[in-house]
Amino acid sequence: MSPQIRFFEKKRGARRTGSKFWGTVFEALFHLGLLLTGCLLLVWILVTRIYPHWGANRYFHETRAVVLDRRILETGNGDARLYRPDVQVEYEVDGAQYRTWTFAVTRTNYPEESLAERAAERFQIRGEYPLYYDPAEPSRAVLVRDLSGTSWLLLFIPGALVMVGSVGLAFRVATLGKSTERRAVMHAQRKTVELFDETPQVAPEWPTIPTDRDVTNSPGTKLAYRLPIETSPGWKLAGTAIACAVWNLATALLTSVALRDHLDGDPNWLLTVLTVPFVLTGAWLVFYVIRLWVNTTGVGPPRVEISAHPLLPGESYSTYVWLPQSGQLRFDRFTMSLVCEERSVYRLGTDSQSMLQRVYQRPVLGADELTIHRNEPYEATATFTVPESAMHSFRSGHNSVDWKLVLRGSIKGWPDYERAYPLVVHPRRQRGPLG
Repeated sequence: MSPQIRFFEKKRGARRTGSKFWGTVFEALFHLGLLLTGCLLLVWILVTRIYPHWGANRYFHETRAVVLDRRILETGNGDARLYRPDVQVEYEVDGAQYRTWTFAVTRTNYPEESLAERAAERFQIRGEYPLYYDPAEPSRAVLVRDLSGTSWLLLFIPGALVMVGSVGLAFRVATLGKSTERRAVMHAQRKTVELFDETPQVAPEWPTIPTDRDVTNSPGTKLAYRLPIETSPGWKLAGTAIACAVWNLATALLTSVALRDHLDGDPNWLLTVLTVPFVLTGAWLVFYVIRLWVNTTGVGPPRVEISAHPLLPGESYSTYVWLPQSGQLRFDRFTMSLVCEERSVYRLGTDSQSMLQRVYQRPVLGADELTIHRNEPYEATATFTVPESAMHSFRSGHNSVDWKLVLRGSIKGWPDYERAYPLVVHPRRQRGPLG
């Protein structure tokens, strides 16, 4: 009986024997942990440090107070001692006298006692200074309500965690299931390819035909080449998850402000009404991320191989599909199709419009009521023929003709599963007069 998680796999050439899939999964979980830790730390800093000062600047009223006494409070033990200034003030609000010890909105601790004394000496005994109090609770007052520069610097820590975690998670999800050869080529190409360069890579022999080096750089296990996936769903998942986290964080802060107004007995109904669509949008984003997660991780990374490349019109080719699954999965319908799509870009006035049309589609293989059992991957081999009259692959500034193999599965209760694998079709060479 095979184990549920395969930690070792057959060695191919110089490849390692460890499971690349689960190694990538664990690395993705590590970066996900960094991302979540950064988000939680960011929320904690915003709630405990940033928001109280923002609330004091917005809601607190100003009055005058007389300083009665000063002291330095000591916390911690051993070498980890901290010092906090504390000032006793007396002030009047609506005819009532108040006396309290206070200083800043949040606790301001200093590593040295001299620094705390210097902060407290700003307020001389018997001197009169501005004081800011909470109108809902006048006994709650502060002398300093501005945010220190140190608090803003604290945002760099969660910011770095969020950046490292999100970039690492996006990269690991994008490379999930890719062969070692293809990942090595991706690493090499990072040094030579511009990040946002949309200029199509073309074969020098035919300037308008894309090169097939991204297709032929990874050998297959059954057939000649392992096809790369057209667009990794991991990028969409990672981007949507980050957008969902940022949106819901902003929504949480907005909601907390609206709730505070209601709890203080002075509700801001305009703010409350504006908060509702933010909350609904945040809930929809969470639901959408869950659906993308199910679609991306619910089905194992498929492997599609082809017997030869590039393709020629009128020729037949073999293809091999390998679809793993860690648990039982049932497709209502599972198909592979040979597809040709034509994209054109044209102008309407000052606007550019893009039109995508599927001009050819022919089934290569199909199965109804397909059940994939745990640790028993689905394997299938099929043969297809490129039409004799097929237009070759084409790329230009405004038009393109793209060939691909498309896997599509319909699963009850899940979003439709679809993955595309690009192909390059060359024109047949014309024989010369002596050929």
